[in-house]
Amino acid sequence: MRILLLLGVCLLGVTGLYGQAGPIESLVERSPFLPPGYRSPRAPVRETRAPEPVSAAQTRFELVGVVANEGEITVSIRRKGQPRGKWLAPGESLDEIRFIRFNLAEREAVVEHQGRRETIPLKAPSVSGEIPVITMNEKPSGPPPPPTGSPAIQQTKPDKVKIPVRRRVIVNSK
Repeated sequence: MRILLLLGVCLLGVTGLYGQAGPIESLVERSPFLPPGYRSPRAPVRETRAPEPVSAAQTRFELVGVVANEGEITVSIRRKGQPRGKWLAPGESLDEIRFIRFNLAEREAVVEHQGRRETIPLKAPSVSGEIPVITMNEKPSGPPPPPTGSPAIQQTKPDKVKIPVRRRVIVNSK
């Protein structure tokens, strides 16, 4: 019985050492908990795009607003870092650029700078979410509607709320 047990242990040890076809790998490299492709021999292929050339007008100016009024498009262009800009209609100029047209599909202004046509993209809004559209053709139909609520509730509201002055005096008790 002991001989069979000893023979079985030796056979198990020999099969464990020489049973693998390749080199012995550690459990760290073959862990079942690692994601697929972890430590794969191939590096992932990344697409590298050449950076798009930035126009000279785009580096110095920014397009911050667009208004369409009765078919005429007016854009607000300002120098970068300046708080205010200028509203330009097609053909008008600001410093050394002249506004040509607004490309609605690309959301960019086409300007002429030093004899070359360049584009300035519309600046991204700082407000997240949907921005409501305001049309200038609609005119108010009359006076604003009266406030909602019963007249009794509106009459009981005081004009000014008085807040009492509260003072706390702390006396040292010795």
